[in-house]
Amino acid sequence: MVASTRLNAEVVWGDYDDKMWDNDAKKDVYAKWDPTAPPYRLELAEVVWGDYDDKMWDNDAKKDVYAKWDPTAPRTGLNFNPFETFGGNSPDASGIYPGENRYKDPKRGDVSYAIMLIEKAEIEERIANPKAGEEPGCPGCKN
Repeated sequence: MVASTRLNAEVVWGDYDDKMWDNDAKKDVYAKWDPTAPPYRLELAEVVWGDYDDKMWDNDAKKDVYAKWDPTAPRTGLNFNPFETFGGNSPDASGIYPGENRYKDPKRGDVSYAIMLIEKAEIEERIANPKAGEEPGCPGCKN
């Protein structure tokens, strides 16, 4: 952990863990302090939510996201394979898996045995005909 971003040289708090926090140590830190440097500012990455965030996340929504998915482009909240599993889990509407930060339990569609049979046929078709560039380790995949 850095003591301050106003230091000309990095002074890590751990530098003084084993030493006496005496006047010499304080002078050392003060000598490296730059009062003209901008104050520390925490920059957070912008969160990109999926098109179906807080909407119905049913099979039709997943097929729509899959149609827009580009396996050769980096994986984002708008570019992910909604049918890809990770650790046995399916992603939410933004491509985030359970246990990861910002995961939202999606609004799920109706399920019945008849619907599951239709989805099974679609899964088999998708596996038989993968998108160009879809392979393990591609930029648009989690696995």
